[in-house]
This record gives sequence, C-alpha cells and structure tokens, in this order.
Amino acid sequence: MHEDRKGITDWIVKHNKYATLEAEELIPRHRDSGYREINARFFGTQAERKRWIRKRLWERLPPLVRPFVFFFYRYVLKGAFLDGKEAFTFHFLEGLWYPILIDIKFIEKKRAFRS
Repeated sequence: MHEDRKGITDWIVKHNKYATLEAEELIPRHRDSGYREINARFFGTQAERKRWIRKRLWERLPPLVRPFVFFFYRYVLKGAFLDGKEAFTFHFLEGLWYPILIDIKFIEKKRAFRS
C-alpha cells in the first residue's frame, strides 16, 4: 500500500505536469526528428503490450470518452467498487480525472498546432 502524506495539492501539481507530457506524446509531430518509440506488440514485454493497447485501442477512442471507458473498466469490471470510498477516490482521480486532464491538454495542443 502506498501512503503518500503530502496531500492532494501536491498530487494534483505532479499529475498536471505528467498530463502535459502525456498529451504531447499523443501529438504526431512529437514523433518526428529522431523520436524513438517502444515497439507495440501484444505478446511482447509489459511496456510493449501497454504500447499496443494504447495504439490499437486507446487512441482510437474519441477524446473525453476514453476516460469514462477506462474508469468503468477499472472501477466496475475489475471490482474496485468493493473496496469502499477510498477506492472510489483513488480510481476517480487516477482513472477518470487524470485521463480527462490529458485529453483536454491534448485537444488544446492539437488546436494550437493547427493554428
């Protein structure tokens, strides 16, 4: 069990920075100029499998819809709702709020890139 005693403000600041990096990785222009990506293979390493899921499933879902699909998968299908209010808070922040933040930043960056 991870017990971070810093508080929610520090967690949000940290994840805000991570969301910016994640959003930038979704922009195709970031993959130019020598950017090297992990191979996307379902039957590869854990990192390769995660990349395959991201490429083949996650990125094909519409932004702002995929966080709800992810939250439903984590909280309902995997049974996290059985773990009480702490589990709801954790999965809401990690599985819904954070991916929504990434998608919003992605949409902003995509609009700025077009301009």
